[in-house]
Amino acid sequence: MGDIEDIDGDVVDSRLPKPKLKIKVTFKPKEVCKPVSLTEMLHVTPTAPSSMPPKLVKSQIISASRRTDIPAFYMPQMMEVIQRGYIEVTSPYGVKSNVSLSPIDVKCFVWWSKDYANWLQLYKIHTPIFAQYRHMFNFTLTGDSVLEPGLLSSFEHRLQQLSQLVDIFGSVAIKLRFDPIVVYYDKSGKLCDNLGQFETVIQYASKLGIKSVIFAFCIGYPHVVRRMSKHGLTLKKLSLEEQRTILDPLLDICAQNQIQLQTCCGSGLINYKLISASRCVDGEVVNQLCGNSLKTTRKDSGQRKECNCAVSRDIGSYHLKCGHECLYCYVKGGLRPLKTPNG
Repeated sequence: MGDIEDIDGDVVDSRLPKPKLKIKVTFKPKEVCKPVSLTEMLHVTPTAPSSMPPKLVKSQIISASRRTDIPAFYMPQMMEVIQRGYIEVTSPYGVKSNVSLSPIDVKCFVWWSKDYANWLQLYKIHTPIFAQYRHMFNFTLTGDSVLEPGLLSSFEHRLQQLSQLVDIFGSVAIKLRFDPIVVYYDKSGKLCDNLGQFETVIQYASKLGIKSVIFAFCIGYPHVVRRMSKHGLTLKKLSLEEQRTILDPLLDICAQNQIQLQTCCGSGLINYKLISASRCVDGEVVNQLCGNSLKTTRKDSGQRKECNCAVSRDIGSYHLKCGHECLYCYVKGGLRPLKTPNG
């Protein structure tokens, strides 16, 4: 049912008697919404430590987050809600729920980021808080400044972050991602891609003991195509055969470095040569990290059909804007300015 403002004011039922009195109707202009701070966007409200919602959604695996880069931009707020014990989450469909973050209920956080500088800094300060949980990391590392203009840490610094995470948590806790692979035409019409650092990433990861890397090809959603076009770039639509041709030399690089290439939801590429299906929220790995204490590692039915991720609860929100400004971002409006902590 639409709002009253959605009803066409010229539509009048001719069968109704005309009113004898002329009624003047005026409408007050809508108030402009006040800026929302990051803390408010994450629903961090002042509550007493013992004050908990009557109903909490519980999940042993917390995903933070597929929807925005929490480790890069929202870690101070995350520390608040972790210490509070729960977070209010609004799903992409508008459903609100309070998700428990208590270490009694949560076994493992699965983090997603392109830049773990802020995460690592807070980990050093609040190690006892982090130590209440196990941690797994989806680390996207491509190194293309044209397509990722907002990344704050350099490619070299992010390689160092990868090394630090392996030193602290072990290579088994890392899901390295070269994702997505983007092929496009620049302003001059030259065919380009973001694979320039692929071999460097693979060689570096191999030395750290990482055994696999996840990839996917960029999906040409209309808003992605429009966004790239505004920056003078044209996304090239690739056939399955063209994708395989691109992957052939990448597979050789991976084989030379004892790394397996895995695809995220790329059903047409699974079992092409040595490519296998990925599990970004890997239930078996999480269970291993947690000492085989998970109640279930079943597939998450709430994800895409091709997705092999284990069931988890994502606590991010598409309203939490990402500052990386990636031109290929799948989130609509993903390039809106990031709010500052002061709103």
